Amino acid sequence: MAKLITLKIAVLVAKKEVASNEKVVRWILFIYVLYGIGMAWYLFVADTSIPPEWKGTSADPSTFLTPREQMLSEEYSRWKDLLFFLAVPYEWLIYFCLLALGVAKALQTWVERATKWFTLRSVLYVFWLSLIVAAFSLPLNFVGYHLSRAYGISTQSVSSWLKDELTNFFVDTVLFMLIATVLYWLLRRFERRWWLYAWVLCVPFMIFLCSFSRFTEKTVTKQKRFPF
Repeated sequence: MAKLITLKIAVLVAKKEVASNEKVVRWILFIYVLYGIGMAWYLFVADTSIPPEWKGTSADPSTFLTPREQMLSEEYSRWKDLLFFLAVPYEWLIYFCLLALGVAKALQTWVERATKWFTLRSVLYVFWLSLIVAAFSLPLNFVGYHLSRAYGISTQSVSSWLKDELTNFFVDTVLFMLIATVLYWLLRRFERRWWLYAWVLCVPFMIFLCSFSRFTEKTVTKQKRFPF
């Protein structure tokens, strides 16, 4: 009987915590919507023209663009800027909602039941977390792709774009798995000085990433055979 009462109390407390977290999530979403409206007003309604002293100089787009090109360029820039400012807090908003609504906790519980191996737990958790975030981020990324097609900036097909998105997802997820596994191991192995060892390992890792990105850039450039 005592165990049953304790279980009921625990369920009630959990429900109250979820309800409280849901209120916080609603407020955060409301603030994000206000932020989006404010950015849209600034980019599309407020006067963002260049200062009068710069008109007629090389900084003035009207000196090297036709009126139609200038109009399309300004429209495209405004939409891309809006997407950029919306995307910056959007990913953090996804992570916050996953934490507040208990999704991250439920995922952790499932992973812990699925396997006893610490490394495999980290890999599974990071993979499913990255998949959820990527699924929620896909619509916003697709809007950016559609804008590029609509304004003639890109001629990439939808299938090619999806292939690139899938490739980026797997590359980012593998790197995230590696980083998370190492950090979790350091936290368990060195409880007080884990941050120092993480910083020491971060230096060669960043050097490797920079070298790898340069190598990839050179390879892509050679494959495309640019005339410069």
